[in-house]
Amino acid sequence: GRMRAIIDNAPVHISMKDFDSRHIVIGPNSETILGYPSEKVLNRTSHEIFSKEEADFFAAHDRVVRESGRTVAMENEIALPDGIHTINTIRFPIRDAAGEISAIGAITDDITDRKRAEAALRERETLLAHAADIAGLGHWVWDDLEDKCILCSDQVADIYGLSSPAEYVEIATSHEADL
Repeated sequence: GRMRAIIDNAPVHISMKDFDSRHIVIGPNSETILGYPSEKVLNRTSHEIFSKEEADFFAAHDRVVRESGRTVAMENEIALPDGIHTINTIRFPIRDAAGEISAIGAITDDITDRKRAEAALRERETLLAHAADIAGLGHWVWDDLEDKCILCSDQVADIYGLSSPAEYVEIATSHEADL
């Protein structure tokens, strides 16, 4: 009923495995996220589907959940037909009416685009900081929510005749000086 509707319509991959690592519940979008259609995953173990390295990695995390009773989050890369994808999986124990762990649940999301965007942003930040250094320009980062300076370049300290960027951060944050 309603649980199946959630599994079928969620924008993430939802699955459940028994203690033999056999997929006993699988969402319809497994092909989008895992590269395999649901019918090729259902009632099969990870070792029957993925490479030995990937399956061993998944099995190790399943074991941690089963033995500890804790939720485990992990990020890893898998090879799909269109290239390497980064997936984020949260594994959690599924308990029966007596409170005993009876299966391992998993919610998996493909975060490849987010990881690529984060890497591009880091690269641009590095290039911008390098360009500012070459140009001799000072720059700082102000946190409006905290109303304080959280980072400043060596050039800002030099411009104001201070001994270090940390001194500028302290003065700017305390608002004791009109810089």
